[in-house]
Amino acid sequence: MLEVTNLTKTYRAGLARRKYRTVVRDVSFAVMARETLGIVGESGCGKTTLAKMILKLLKSDSGRIIVDGQDITGLRGVELQRCRKNIQIMFQNPESSLNPRMKIHDCIAEVLRVNHIASPRSVEERRLISGLADMVGLQPEHLNRYSWELSGGQVQRVVLARVLALRPKVLIVDEPTSMLDVSVQAQVLTIIRQMQQEFNFALVYIAHDLDVIRLMCDRVMIMYQGTIVERGTREDIFERASHPYTRSLLGEFYLFDPGTSTGCCEERRSEPGDWPSYGGCPYSAACRKVLGRCSEKQELRQISPGHHVACCNAESPFPSSVAGPLPVG
Repeated sequence: MLEVTNLTKTYRAGLARRKYRTVVRDVSFAVMARETLGIVGESGCGKTTLAKMILKLLKSDSGRIIVDGQDITGLRGVELQRCRKNIQIMFQNPESSLNPRMKIHDCIAEVLRVNHIASPRSVEERRLISGLADMVGLQPEHLNRYSWELSGGQVQRVVLARVLALRPKVLIVDEPTSMLDVSVQAQVLTIIRQMQQEFNFALVYIAHDLDVIRLMCDRVMIMYQGTIVERGTREDIFERASHPYTRSLLGEFYLFDPGTSTGCCEERRSEPGDWPSYGGCPYSAACRKVLGRCSEKQELRQISPGHHVACCNAESPFPSSVAGPLPVG
């Protein structure tokens, strides 16, 4: 459903704008129908920039984006608008996607009208809006309210209803539950999973919460400073992690006592400074096991079927006892 090849984005930086910072570098991956790919990394690693490039909200410097067999990399204007029905996003702040002056009924109707799915104010339009609201767990009275009269969970359901109105082939969700209470998070995640099974779309899930990633995703991709450092199934990442950064990330997330040492949290030597301008491993400034070969560009290499690591010093699997058993189902 979604195939990304060597996607790259570079910005000018500095007072004179003579410096260049590559925030996404040669990122490639593919996601199939009904499959969920999790993208994990610390803030500023390029996750949201990657999502915006896939959606054509940002122009990439190089690379290809293929959605449902169609190369959309060079599309513009009307052709791009038609293609956007197939790929949608749920942003971290759902209220930013809604007009506070429009009632919820009109917010959903707007999507149907702009994309010519139903005639304005027709019986068909009212039927579709009612069905979409019921599908995501909204009550009929919610349709006559404004977005600022709803809770965070209800607003996120409205955004999901707008997305589902287009029957997308690919859905990207960027931290959709970070602003919600824990109980509401579970409800929203359950709805997203149910809708994925019903409409067969590919799901790209961007998050910091590793527990949610373990629950929702079939495969996981770890990003660090704009590059993919490790990619594999959730079992590969949570039970057999090999890249030092992945091991450090998992250790910091699951071990809450800073004084506790398992050999995993000690992978990180220090916090790196500015992003590296050389072509070597971006994590070498922080890695405790840096070698001379780390100054060379680290390509993703397969260490087991479907498990790829960009590290010349990748070693033994991460102890599964740290992260705990994987969830069932």
